[in-house]
This record gives sequence, C-alpha cells and structure tokens, in this order.
Amino acid sequence: EDGEQIVPSSSRSSTPSVGLPADDSRPPVITRPLVDTTVKEGGREILEMEVDGFPTPMVEWYHEGKLVAESRTVRSSFNGTVAVLKIYEAQPEHQGQYICKVSNKAGVAESRAMLIVEQESADQVSNIPVFIKKLQNVNVKELGVPISLSCQARGNPAPVIRWLHNGKSADDTSIYRSRTFDDGMSTLEILKISER
Repeated sequence: EDGEQIVPSSSRSSTPSVGLPADDSRPPVITRPLVDTTVKEGGREILEMEVDGFPTPMVEWYHEGKLVAESRTVRSSFNGTVAVLKIYEAQPEHQGQYICKVSNKAGVAESRAMLIVEQESADQVSNIPVFIKKLQNVNVKELGVPISLSCQARGNPAPVIRWLHNGKSADDTSIYRSRTFDDGMSTLEILKISER
C-alpha cells in the first residue's frame, strides 16, 4: 500500500550432509567351536572351527599355550570361514589343549579343545608270527614207537598253528594227535611210525 513489497521467503536450502563412510566391520563370532577329540597313536586327526566376521579374521593356533608352527605332521588352513588344523601321524607330544584364536580390527574370539592321543600297548601292536622254538629233526630208532614233535610261535593276533605231513594236514586221527597251548607251544604226537 505504501510501496512496501512483500518478498516470499525462500525455502531453506538442504545441504547434503557429508559423513564418514559406513564401517561394516564385525568382530569375529565363532559359529561352530572346536570339540574335544581322541586319536590313536599314528593316526590322523582334524581340528575344525567355523567363524564369521569382517574383515576376514586372522587365525592363530596354539598348543599348550605356544603358537603352533607348521611341520611335516602339522598343517593349518583357513578359507575365510573354516579354520582347520590337520595332524598327521599323531604322537604323544601332540596331545594337549589346542586354542584357535581369530581376530580382526573389530575384535577377538577363541575356541579351545583337548586332543587325546591313545597309545597302543605292546600287546595291541600287530606283528607277524615268528617261531621262538623251531621244529627239530627227530631220528626214529624203532618203528611203531610214538614220537612227539614240538614248536612254539608268537605273534599278534595269536597265530594258528597247523601241522602238515608232505603238504597234507596232519589232523587228529588214529595216527596223529596235536595240541596247542596259550603260550604258543604246539605239539604233534605221532602214534604209529611206519616207513611211509
């Protein structure tokens, strides 16, 4: 009216906010832990653990508190999800507590398990039969007189002893009588000696 001019107020300009890039880091989470296990001496065993995290975690294995060094009998691998420790030809020194430690910039996680190595006792070790008392030649002085032959063998499992005469079985008959004892001793009694 008196020359006053009303100017509409301009809408506030929205300035795009400039922020830091989103950090997608996730601390390691163990989704499948290690488990206690038993292996026979000389056998192979695999310790295995699954983990999730970002960035991909770094993996370290410890045995009885000491960092595991790879060798001819110990190998480790990690595909980004599954951490594996392979033990070949397990020996008593491989027994003990194992820890798998995974870490990235967001955190640390670990799992532990016991490995037991079963040692075979002497009577569990298989071996081929051996004679500890060999068959001896016997001179027959008189026909018709019984004679006895003997031998002794050992092995694991306990050997089965069979007597043969000229390639044929000398089983218990009217001529032969055989016996085998728990200590591996075996005897064959020839009841009738003939010239044949």
